[in-house]
Amino acid sequence: MIQDYETTETTTKSGELQKKEIYDVAIIGAGISGLTSAALLSKTGLKVCVLEQDANIGGYLAGFSRKGFTFETAIHWLNNCSEKGFVSRMFGYIDSNYPRVKPLKNIRRFVSKDYSYSLTCNPSEYEKQLIADFPEDADGIKRFFAAALQLSKSFENYQNMYRSGDTMSLSKKMTRGMKNLKFIMPFIPFVFYSGEKGVVKGLRKYFKSQKLIEMFTLEEDMLSILIPIAWAYTGDYQCIPEGGSQTFTKWLANVVEYNVCKGIKYTSNKEDKYIDCKYVIAACDAELLYSKFLPKSAKQLQYVDKLNQADLYSSCFTVYVALDCPAEELGFGEEMIYLVHDKVVRVDKANGDPMKAGISILANSVTDKTITPQGKGSLSIYVPTEINVLNNWGTEKDSYGKIIRGELYKQTKKYIAEQLIQKLVDNVVPELRKHILFYETASPYTYQRYTFNKNGSIMGARPGKKNMQLKLAHYQTPVKNVYLGGHWSELGGGIPLTIKAASNVSLLILKQENEAEFERLANCMDGVKSV
Repeated sequence: MIQDYETTETTTKSGELQKKEIYDVAIIGAGISGLTSAALLSKTGLKVCVLEQDANIGGYLAGFSRKGFTFETAIHWLNNCSEKGFVSRMFGYIDSNYPRVKPLKNIRRFVSKDYSYSLTCNPSEYEKQLIADFPEDADGIKRFFAAALQLSKSFENYQNMYRSGDTMSLSKKMTRGMKNLKFIMPFIPFVFYSGEKGVVKGLRKYFKSQKLIEMFTLEEDMLSILIPIAWAYTGDYQCIPEGGSQTFTKWLANVVEYNVCKGIKYTSNKEDKYIDCKYVIAACDAELLYSKFLPKSAKQLQYVDKLNQADLYSSCFTVYVALDCPAEELGFGEEMIYLVHDKVVRVDKANGDPMKAGISILANSVTDKTITPQGKGSLSIYVPTEINVLNNWGTEKDSYGKIIRGELYKQTKKYIAEQLIQKLVDNVVPELRKHILFYETASPYTYQRYTFNKNGSIMGARPGKKNMQLKLAHYQTPVKNVYLGGHWSELGGGIPLTIKAASNVSLLILKQENEAEFERLANCMDGVKSV
């Protein structure tokens, strides 16, 4: 049953009547975090309005379709989405008919002209491969995988630790603090190995072979290298759901609309519209919130300054390729391939140049036949990069400072796409070009335009010492009842973190509005069954 929003009438200075829409909560951003908050809160009877600047919901998970092909815009794989995972627990709390996913067996393949190694759901196989080819590093390889295994044991105990301290009593905060300390202890030895020199220094504690070191230099810190292997030990990799990750956001939108309240997408159409509400959740770009939406103050300006100093996740350049045959006929499997450039030094790989970064290739059509026409396939070719390289990707600014994406911008994107495709031809599939029907590209400006994320960042602020010292992660803003949601609320990224943020910000509102529903949701997050 749809519960319509209430309206009131006010009089403007010109004497015209103006209608105001009244809700309990207004949420800025219809990405997966904003929609999850909307579903959780509307389930309790609160009236919720979701505002989205784009024509489509989903944010980074929106995806897009061309000529019968559906392309994934964000996700390579999923974590915490198994039947026992935190994401599934929260989705099940909202509605039992949430989209299910399958486990991923083949996770990642490292490829160069000299070797091909695979990380599967059994990391011991990967370890044995490396020891066989690098016997002189056998001891270091064993210690490296032992470190990943130790981290995996911490993750196994983390499923019931997603609640924010802001939602807890003092005694529970103390208990949570002890549990968090136990969780993070195995991670502490690796925290300081980050950046160009730090990663190489960390890897040399285990490996002497330069080939082994080069294999892992896509990542910007040691934990980003070890944690994927740790997840493999815990069996915490899942495929994207059938139909693409937008299946999640479409399901959430339907749950919000038909459960309790009237969900809306807010557009102005050159007409002023007003929404009365007691709470606001900004599940959008943090800089946009602090610099545009909130009233100017010293605290707001301080936060924007912190963001400018912060270590953010890079943006990316992606080529979405439509194939005239199934991708598996060209040798692609369900795993993500990482193409290693042996002759490029690490400092070049990390400087944002898309031609010197490691290339990741994923064939989603191998595990999901619904996203391509019958007998066809698709690939996503991805490289991390920055918005300010290649002369700002050939963009220009008009006299008002607005970004112009003209002919030079199009030529730049096409040139990079052709170079990346050629690298696949040279190193992975020599006959690839004759099977390409068409391709689409997305630059950092594409991601910035559709998500408004600062510099087109793919997630937000990285975990690490610097961002912890800056105190970037937070839910409560200087303005009462205005909360920061989404991946900017926490350090890190990915689906589990955004669902964590959505759940915690919902708890903060329910703590004030509905004690019984607060306890129910808190118990669900803590892994305690409701009576």
